[in-house]
Amino acid sequence: MAAQLAASNAEIRALWDERVRRGDVGPDLPYVAMGMLAALLVDAVTGPSIDLSDFFRDLERRLTEVPPTTRNLLIVGFLEDLQNLSVNRGIPPASWRKWLGPASQEAWSMIEGLWSGSVSPAQFNHYVDRPPG
Repeated sequence: MAAQLAASNAEIRALWDERVRRGDVGPDLPYVAMGMLAALLVDAVTGPSIDLSDFFRDLERRLTEVPPTTRNLLIVGFLEDLQNLSVNRGIPPASWRKWLGPASQEAWSMIEGLWSGSVSPAQFNHYVDRPPG
């Protein structure tokens, strides 16, 4: 899944392919791969300007179409890591919102709610593991 998402943006795809060539990404560990992809995006936004519209459009589509296990991977494995890595690198998490569609925005808010305590772990898990649609 991480490789498929990376393929939606030429710059991210090139960075992803380099990480794969170096052996930094293991296909057997999808949550680790999603964390690596999130790290690539954080690195990308701290450098020269990059348009991530296609990447996030693809993420949005997938969030609305995939089964619950893949949805969990996209939200917990990617979006939550993207928020966490951003905070750790001094990037305001809100700066990502310009690229998020409605489903991504909702997932982003749920993650923020989980971190702030306004969303319980049970509510979050129910949200993340719900069927598409």
